[in-house]
Amino acid sequence: MKTAAGASSWLADHLAEAGRGLARLFRQVWLWSAYWRLYPLWDVLRQVVPEIELPAEPEMRWNIRYRLHRRVIEIRDAQLVLRPYEEAEVTELAAAAAKSAELPPDTAAAVVEAAAIISSLRSRRRSSLPGDDAISRERATAVPRNDIRAEAAALILVCRAIRRSRIVRQIAGRPPSRITLLGRTTERVTKSLKAGSRA
Repeated sequence: MKTAAGASSWLADHLAEAGRGLARLFRQVWLWSAYWRLYPLWDVLRQVVPEIELPAEPEMRWNIRYRLHRRVIEIRDAQLVLRPYEEAEVTELAAAAAKSAELPPDTAAAVVEAAAIISSLRSRRRSSLPGDDAISRERATAVPRNDIRAEAAALILVCRAIRRSRIVRQIAGRPPSRITLLGRTTERVTKSLKAGSRA
C-alpha cells in the first residue's frame, strides 16, 4: 500500500514538474514569436529614427525577455520622437471610422495608433520640422503598465493594423488636403468598410 502511495506521489510530483517545464517553454516560445513579429515595425521606425537603437549588450543575447522589453522600449521611444509630426486630423478620422465600423476596443485602439504612426512617418519624411528630434532625457526605463506581454501584444495588434486595416490604408495614406474631419471622407470610409471586410 505504501509503495502504491509512494509511486502515486512520485508520479504527481513529476507530472507537476513537467507541467511547469512545459509552461516555461510556452512562455519562451511566445516571447521569441512576439520579438520577431514586432521586427517589421521596429525596423521601419529605426530607419526613420535611428537614435532609438540602444547599444548592444552581448551578454544578454539569449535573454529573450530582456530583448523583447528593449524592442518595445525602442518602438515607444520612436513614437515619442514622432509625436510632434502626428496629424490630429488623421488620428481623429481613424478613431471615427473605427467607431463607425464597430471594431472591438483593442482593435480600434491599434488602428488609431497605426494611423498615427503612418501619418507621422510620412510627415517626418516630408519635413525637417520640428528642429529637435532628440529623445527626451526622461526616456522610458520600464514598459508602460510594467507588463511586457500585454505591451508586446498591443504592439502586435498595431503591426497587424498597419499591414491589414483598410481604415489605416484609406486614411493614413491620404495627403492631409484630402482629409475632411468627420465629414464626407468619414462617410466614404465607413461605407467602404461596411461594404467590404472589416479592419
